[in-house]
Amino acid sequence: MKRLINILLILAAFAFVANSQVIRFNSNEFYKSYTGVDGDTASGTTAKNFDIYVGKNFLYYYDIQASCDSAGDASDFTVQIYGSNDESNWYTVGDAQTWYLSETDTVLQFTNYPSSESISIAAFAITKPERTDYVNGLIDSIDVDDWLVDDTITVTADTFNVAAQTHTLTKQYPVGWRYLRITFTGGGSDAKMELEELTACLRKKD
Repeated sequence: MKRLINILLILAAFAFVANSQVIRFNSNEFYKSYTGVDGDTASGTTAKNFDIYVGKNFLYYYDIQASCDSAGDASDFTVQIYGSNDESNWYTVGDAQTWYLSETDTVLQFTNYPSSESISIAAFAITKPERTDYVNGLIDSIDVDDWLVDDTITVTADTFNVAAQTHTLTKQYPVGWRYLRITFTGGGSDAKMELEELTACLRKKD
């Protein structure tokens, strides 16, 4: 009897994992997809979670895409990615997106892949005013360390023009969460959506 109970507990644990984690990566996998089922719907203001087990021991970039079906022209959905290392404490990852159901079906994309950002510096001038310089200086006194007047020259004012410049920077924000979660939260009691497909692509940070 005790053995039967242990078997049932193990099966229950596998069922829990299957229900909470729609995508599980093996150690050598970097792309996986999940096709939604009838129960993959979100209604009202109750949050609907879809978890991804990453389980990598290195920093990585992710690209998550959710194909969603609007179940009516109702309240909008807020969609957010979260990360966790223990599947209990979850932390916000990146910015949330708003899905306006009036736009009907949609594909939401969340990614932290490296992106480029350009920084422009406008042209500017550097001006050095007229000044006195010293050449072949001699000390006219051991006690007073000053320069002879005859050894000075006057340098005219100078202006240097620096051309405009554009620099391209690469932004990289890899993460190391063992679990990722995408959460759909409706903005009202009439909000309703269905998940058609969820895909996740990982890339190891170089």
